[in-house]
Amino acid sequence: MFDAAVDQAAGLRRLFRTERSRLIPAGCLVPETQARVFIGQMAAAAGPEDARMRVVDRKALHQWLRHTHAGEADVPGEEELLFWLDDPVEMARWVHAQAGDRLLLILSHRRDAMMAQYAKIKHIAATTGIRRFGVLFVDVEQVDRGRENFLNLAGCARRFLSVQLDVVVGSCRDETGLRTWSGLSLAELAQFQWSSWSGAGMPALEENGFSGGVAH
Repeated sequence: MFDAAVDQAAGLRRLFRTERSRLIPAGCLVPETQARVFIGQMAAAAGPEDARMRVVDRKALHQWLRHTHAGEADVPGEEELLFWLDDPVEMARWVHAQAGDRLLLILSHRRDAMMAQYAKIKHIAATTGIRRFGVLFVDVEQVDRGRENFLNLAGCARRFLSVQLDVVVGSCRDETGLRTWSGLSLAELAQFQWSSWSGAGMPALEENGFSGGVAH
């Protein structure tokens, strides 16, 4: 499943071409600057005509919510995909309050990061009941090593937490650029999208100490 040939640009175009803006909450366990670079690479892979992907923070979402009625908010703009980067535990609480059952995580494939990332997934599963996670690895340099570390993490999560982890896409510093690692494709990021959302469970601005990363 890791070696399937996938047209990355076509997948991104399908992802972008929606009738309205979409929000993807992404719990970030790497430095925020690193995550932003990775998302920028994804946008560039789609081509200039399709690259309408941008990162938003908690403050921007609060501003949109304040200007809506009955607590519901639609993100302005057409065919725009917004990545909300935030603390994964706070974000999981919001997803749970929205009656969601899955969460996208931005992770490192590094072995020394795995234990802290596993502990965070365990905490989210125990406190929210979320059992499915899509994974974006931002720092894979060798496909084989990234695959091995992912399988170790996914195996422990499945065995001890009854949690499903799926790699959506991993970075790779070779001629293929972005590489899909599993049956999920970039187009299936839609499974983690929200076309509308409410303020229920939204973390308060004063709690926004998110800077990304995990302790090593």
